[in-house]
Amino acid sequence: MKPSPIPDSPSLIECIEQIAIKSRGSGFSDKFLIEIKPYSDKLAGFLGCKSREAVWWAIIFSINFRTHAVDMDDLSNYIECHPLTILKLNDFEKLTHSEVDKKRQWGNSKKKVSDSG
Repeated sequence: MKPSPIPDSPSLIECIEQIAIKSRGSGFSDKFLIEIKPYSDKLAGFLGCKSREAVWWAIIFSINFRTHAVDMDDLSNYIECHPLTILKLNDFEKLTHSEVDKKRQWGNSKKKVSDSG
């Protein structure tokens, strides 16, 4: 199958959309990663993370539209691979820590605002 043409300058939402569409049933294969690399690289630049981490972010972001939380079962069903395969890839530690740090910073800011009022 020939990869779809990549726009000269896709928007971030187009990058997320292409990653989400192409990831469904991909098994997170090398072929899939090569096919979406231009999109994941652009998204990674925006998010300040590695390209593969941006792929996971886009997939989780997409699944999150259908449910209030995304778990390992959701991910493995969406990309059609075993949950242990996902864990083996070990791309989640940085994403998890960055989200926790953002929540801490937001929580501290919120507390400061409410304490001063």
